[in-house]
Parts: sequence; C-alpha cells; structure tokens
Amino acid sequence: MLNLFSIFMNVCKDKYLKSDPAVAILIFFCCFFITAATIKDIGITWDEPIGYFYGADLIVEFGKEVINHISRGDIKRIFSREFLDEYWAPPTAETQNGIYPNNHPPLCRYIPAVFWLLFNRFFGDVICYRLSSAFLFSLIAAFLFLLISRDYGRMAGLFASFSILLMPRVFGHAHIAASDMPLAAMWFLSVSFFWKALSSKRYKTILAIIYGFALITKFTALIIPIPLFLYGIYDILYNKKSPKAYLYIGLMAIFISPALMIALNPTFWHDPIKRILENHILLGLSHGKIILIAKYYFGTVYNYTKPWHMPLVMALITIPASLLITIFAGIVYMIKNRFKDRLLVLFLLNVLALFGVLMLPSANCYDGVRQFLSVFPFLAGISGVGFKWLVDIIDSWLKRLRFASRLYFLHQNLWLLMFALFLISPLMQLFAIHPYELAYYNECIGGVRGAFERGMETTYWLDAVNGYFLNYMNKNLPLRSRIYVWPPNLPHFRYLQNINELRDDFDFNDKDYDYLIILSRQGVFKPVIWSIYYNCTPDFSVTIDKVPLISIYKLPCSL
Repeated sequence: MLNLFSIFMNVCKDKYLKSDPAVAILIFFCCFFITAATIKDIGITWDEPIGYFYGADLIVEFGKEVINHISRGDIKRIFSREFLDEYWAPPTAETQNGIYPNNHPPLCRYIPAVFWLLFNRFFGDVICYRLSSAFLFSLIAAFLFLLISRDYGRMAGLFASFSILLMPRVFGHAHIAASDMPLAAMWFLSVSFFWKALSSKRYKTILAIIYGFALITKFTALIIPIPLFLYGIYDILYNKKSPKAYLYIGLMAIFISPALMIALNPTFWHDPIKRILENHILLGLSHGKIILIAKYYFGTVYNYTKPWHMPLVMALITIPASLLITIFAGIVYMIKNRFKDRLLVLFLLNVLALFGVLMLPSANCYDGVRQFLSVFPFLAGISGVGFKWLVDIIDSWLKRLRFASRLYFLHQNLWLLMFALFLISPLMQLFAIHPYELAYYNECIGGVRGAFERGMETTYWLDAVNGYFLNYMNKNLPLRSRIYVWPPNLPHFRYLQNINELRDDFDFNDKDYDYLIILSRQGVFKPVIWSIYYNCTPDFSVTIDKVPLISIYKLPCSL
C-alpha cells in the first residue's frame, strides 16, 4: 500500500511522468482496459442489433461494393442514387417510429465498423462493435485531464478524469455501441479544440474537422455552436478579447464542417440541400412529435410532454453525491471568482445550453440520462476544479492552526486523503451496481430502492438481459418454451438466438405463450402488466436492493 501511495504521489509531482501528455496516455489506456475488460457484462441494449450492429455491417458491405465497382472500372455506379439508396436511404417520419440504421448520421456506425475490421479476427462481433464506445470514453477521460491540469494542476485533472470514470451511468454507456457516447465524445472534443484554437491557429482547422465529425453523429450536435457563440460574447465583452479569433473560427467551421458532413454521409450526396433540410433538420426538430416514448417520473407516466425540470433532476439523482459536492464547489468557486475562470465558464455554458434545450416543452427527453450524456464530461471538469478549491481551503485552514507543525503528515498527504474521501464512495457504488449501471440512482434519492419507492423508472434499455439472465433461461426453462416479452421486442430475443446467446428451441411470440418476461420499464406498463408485476411471484428475477430489473413469470399465475 505504501508503495502504491508513493508511486501515485510521485506521478502527481512529475517525478516519473514529466509531461501531461504522458499522464493523459496512461489515463486513456487505464480507462480503455477497465471498460474493455467488462465490455460484455452489460446486456445488448434495445437499439444496438438493428440500429448500430447491422448499420456497421452495412457500412462494411458498402465499402466492399465500392472497392468492387472501382476494380471493375464502374465508378459512376458508386455515385448513382439507386446504389447509394441501397445503403444510405434517408430517414423519414415512418422510419423514426422503428429502429432504422440510418436514423442518425453515420459516425456512430463508422467507428464500430472500423473496430470490427481491426479486431474481428480476435474477438466476437459484439465486443468489436462496443470497443468503439470504450475508445471514445477513454479519449474523454484523457482530454479532461489535459484541459484541467494545464490551468489547475495535475491533481485537479486527475480528479476530473476519475469523476467521469466513476459516474455509473456514464461508465455504463461506455460499454454500448449506440449514438450517445460518440456524441458526448465529439461534443467534448469540439469544445476542447475550440479552447485550444483560441490560442493557436493550427487548432482552428482541427476544430472545424472535429465539429464536422460531430455533425455526422447525431442531430443534437447542431446545439454545439450555441454555447461557443455565447462564450465568444462573454470573452469579448467581459474579458475584452479581440473578436478576430472567433470570426476566423466561425468561418473555418462554416466552410469545412458542413462540407465534411456531406462528404462523409452519402445520404446527402444527392439533393444535399433538400435532404439536409427535410430529412435531417426538420425531421430532427419534429422528433418529439413523431416518437412518443413514455417517461415514468415520480409516479406519473408522461407520453406527450414532460416536466421542464426532468433533465436537471435526473442528473442530480444519478451522479454520486460526493461528486455533486465537488461539482457545486466548482460552481461556487466560479461565482466567487466573478466568472474570471474562462475554461470553467466555457464548461458551464455547454451544460446550460443542453439542459436549456431539453427543458423546452417541445424537447423529447427519455431513457434515463442518455439524451443528455454530453453534459457529464463538462460536469466532471467542474468537479475537478471544485475538488482542488476544497483541498486548498482545508490546507489553508490547517496551516492556521496553532499545532500545525504536528500535522506534517496530514499536510503532505492531504490530496490523497481528499481523493479517498470523495472517490471511495463512488467507487464502491460502481462495484455494487455493476453491470446494471443504467439503473443507478444516488444517495440523494435513496439509491435504486429509494428511486423505486418514489416512482422513478427502474430500467429501460434491455441491458439487464445479460449473461446472468440468459444463463438462467438456457439452463432452467423447458424445451420449446413459448415466451412473450414486455415491453414487446421479440426480434431482440431472436437476435440473441441467432448469435447463440439463447437456445434456439425457444419460441418467442405474442399469440400463444407459457412464460412472460417483464422488463421493469414502468412507463410502458399496461394494467395487466402492473397487476402481474405487483401480485405474482416470478420464477426468476434480477434484482438490485430487492427491486426487480427483469423477471420471468410462468403463466397462468394467480393474481
């Protein structure tokens, strides 16, 4: 233990790793190893098989077809509308009601496809696809350290990286090949290079490219310029900075980012203006009216609207309480310092921009925190600065004590003691909740049990259908069992059969069945499901603190 302590402190004091990039690389590989080692613990989620796994396969197939046409000299075929629409047909209002591979721009399928091409000889398909999110999550942790440590020191940077790693819901999403972690990464990287571009011309082009990547990740990326624009106003008026840098950044982004968005998304190669306007922007703005996904929030089901405060409250009850303290400390420090900390103001504006948009009555917000996953890296950065401020306050207070000379050990090890004080609880909670991080609630609401009793949605995305649950089904259900699932997603379980996760003799159907699987997504429960949920004893149930996540019932059951 003493050796580990010594190594940790020496790393922080620049004795072994003399450059911040070296520490950032170490953080990246540590985060990537931890996430990759647990990549299959979390069950395959609702959207992954059709929306992203199949979507990545389509991109690989498209690439092979392009190579074949080039080898035959048939280059015109590559750019024909007929050929492109086979793989890149634009999303429509009709496809938005299902899971369609091209509902989102393609970066969240490009990166899994790349990882599949690199590693499919060594790992299974699911691992390859999901490693893409682990990679992006690790990038966030590394860049967090670089940004925070430059202005506030290594301890603040390390704490910021630990903060994002120990937010259970964020860590859970780092295992899932969907659009949420790629958007969070591209958003954070866009802001990171925006910050760098303010002091170096070479980063302005990189920023434009990164934002181009963000635009081919998810419709929500269109929000990113809002906090950057607001920050520019703040910096020009409050800090008397020249507007030239912002003008140049804006021009680079206007010309490079949209061009990159079109070049990397063949959906836009024909009729780009029409398709971007109708099949991307207008379709994205009407998303909440097209997809009516129920939300279960403090005992009430919201189908069409939501309370304005729902995103903010969900963030407050899904971040470990000790990290909330450091986040609020960072905000108080910012206010006390009269908003002179430019990086913190930039982070806070990004948090407020996304929350502000999602609080609008027309904005759709469902599925836990995944619709605003992008705010958490910025909150982690604020957390790191808040931690440093608290340590400085306590250190200053200790030095003023009469017996300060006797507290030499405490002075020398205050950083480590404060690390333990604020991080041991999140670490223990992460260990306790794994692999059900997407069902995590913090101490402020009483954990999973307290959230359940207060009428919060327990789970939503089928991540509880993991190896533990599937093993029970494979070992204990009779041959040719007939099974129905609620909420209805029979193709998902048939997919699990196709990849040999479930026995192929199971008959998943909605007409004649002996067993019912209920996922505890209360927002979509019907009266009969509520009755079974509360009154019947399941044959098997996956629970956290006696709260069921997913259960199997033998029918008929006595009510």
